[in-house]
Amino acid sequence: MGRFLTRIGMQLTMMVTGVLMSAPESAASSPVREVIRLHCAMAEADVTPRAADMLCRQMVQALASARPGSNIRRVSADQATPLQSHEVTVHLNLTAPAQATLGWQHGPTGVPQSAPVQDLEVSVETASPAQHRQMADDLLHHAPALLSLLKTASHDCSN
Repeated sequence: MGRFLTRIGMQLTMMVTGVLMSAPESAASSPVREVIRLHCAMAEADVTPRAADMLCRQMVQALASARPGSNIRRVSADQATPLQSHEVTVHLNLTAPAQATLGWQHGPTGVPQSAPVQDLEVSVETASPAQHRQMADDLLHHAPALLSLLKTASHDCSN
């Protein structure tokens, strides 16, 4: 019985060692998942946190549609700078209850860019969830350089 348990213990050790030794190799060969950092700045607009949060949530969805498979993170202002070359930061700036703009930066050394301020169809404060989604989509489509970046950035982050 003792030999049997020793033999099983050695086999388990070899199996675990094999898995651990192969893990870094498989991790290194997997593609890098693009990171999009979303910072929502709503302080200038004088809207409720609930309304601001609803628009920000819908921007997450719009970005996910524009760049499927990306890792979208809502971040605070102090975490908004991209840390690696495959990261993109998007700034949603609500400048008035019915005006907003998008800014963005690709990688830590990328030049910050921005789209013109857009008038929104209705106030963020009174908009329905569907209207918030439409606002987010419209803002993204009024930033063609950002859309182009999102469509091509994944090709740049495959190491």
